[in-house]
Amino acid sequence: MRFLVALFFFTVSIFSFEYHLRPYKISDNIDCFLGLSTTANRNNGGNVINSCYLTTNDGYVVIDSGPTYSYAQQAYQIMQNKKRLPVKYVINTSTQEIHLLGNEFYKERGAILIGANSYNYKSEIKLSKMITDDAFRNTRLIPLDKKIDKEYIIEVGTTKIEIKKALKDGNKYLFVTLPKQQILFVGDMLFHNSIPILDNDRLLLDWLEFLDKIEKGSWNRIISAHGVKTKNLPINSTKNYLMTIKKELIDSIKAHIEKDEAINKITMDSFKEERGYEQWHKKNIALAYNELKKRIKLASLPVASLPVSNQLNNITQKEIKVKPTLKPTPKPTLKAKPKPKSKPKPTSKPTPKVKRKKVPPITTYYSYKTAKYYAKREKKIILLKVRSNYCPFCDELDGVMQNSPSIRKIINKNFKMIYLNISMGKLPLGIEVKKIPSLVLIRPDTEEVTMTITNFKSVGELLYMLQTGVNKGVAGGYLK
Repeated sequence: MRFLVALFFFTVSIFSFEYHLRPYKISDNIDCFLGLSTTANRNNGGNVINSCYLTTNDGYVVIDSGPTYSYAQQAYQIMQNKKRLPVKYVINTSTQEIHLLGNEFYKERGAILIGANSYNYKSEIKLSKMITDDAFRNTRLIPLDKKIDKEYIIEVGTTKIEIKKALKDGNKYLFVTLPKQQILFVGDMLFHNSIPILDNDRLLLDWLEFLDKIEKGSWNRIISAHGVKTKNLPINSTKNYLMTIKKELIDSIKAHIEKDEAINKITMDSFKEERGYEQWHKKNIALAYNELKKRIKLASLPVASLPVSNQLNNITQKEIKVKPTLKPTPKPTLKAKPKPKSKPKPTSKPTPKVKRKKVPPITTYYSYKTAKYYAKREKKIILLKVRSNYCPFCDELDGVMQNSPSIRKIINKNFKMIYLNISMGKLPLGIEVKKIPSLVLIRPDTEEVTMTITNFKSVGELLYMLQTGVNKGVAGGYLK
């Protein structure tokens, strides 16, 4: 039997596309295959999303089965080399085909397939025209065993897994949480090094509402379907782009600018370096314009005629400046109540509690050009955090920076921060670093590297080095 299994996998390796998959350890029981930061093509076989697997005592749970049958075969072989366990469940976080075309391979091995409510296995597969025949061999869409309408809970051994739909009015996207470990698989709701893509199921205001909700969570890990895993970076990147679109479009609509003019006017130059900008940005503006125009039109109706479902989401009366047509009903005059007998005053005043302001998370930017634009405008320093794939120390530094209020405070006040991955491209300005991770401080007006931070051994030491960079900026006259 072992000989037959070995022969089966040997045959696969000869006749199918080789994905060169390598698992990246997220936690003790979670590993991910990280997709390439590009579009599906003949060279990569559609390997452009992250596919993860959760190991339990009773079996594996796969989050997104990948772009082809062959991809799933090779991922399964790596899992079996780690530990011979069955695949109990496959959860598809999106109805997009690159997330789920490996389903059939796992179904043949007894897995239960779970996905979004709008999944249609009779859809045409577009990926077949983008990749080679050997990569696509044996790949097809098959029915799901369970479609998620709202939420669903599964238990594998002692592991509890919660599956919920991401958007209240959408049926194409799911997110998965492990409550005990505080780990979130957010699927297609976060993008990194790429322009977020709006569509009819992923509208601007609903998407921003979702981001607000997960931003309030206390997550140990947030794992997206795109880009290297990290804690807060994908939220900031995606939210920055969507919030900018919202602001620009509300201003345009209030100024009575028509859609075609708004599409050409709202270029958002600081995002032009991001992957997918040429393909998706104008489409995003057009779709968001229609959505906001409709919401603003509803907001201008008499308040009494609006059902609760039509209340504006994250657009206030102040933003739109629409005067309600109904006058408020005057409050009835109330008779004065008799004053209660005064209580004797305490001899000593209680010490008032001092409320400390909560330091917000560090805001990061899509690209060097974006960070430079804001740093120059606000007279701050560019802080470039350099990392690579398969870098546990880089992940540890992310946690240190986001968990320390002192570090968050000094960075938010004095820096504009960007994460760049040397495994996915070169650094700007010909910058080279000798160690990973590194923090590079850049003066925005002259693009001069003023300091490089490495080899710090404590939070206090990192804080001291950042303060040294701030002092240099003040002395140099370019820091506000």
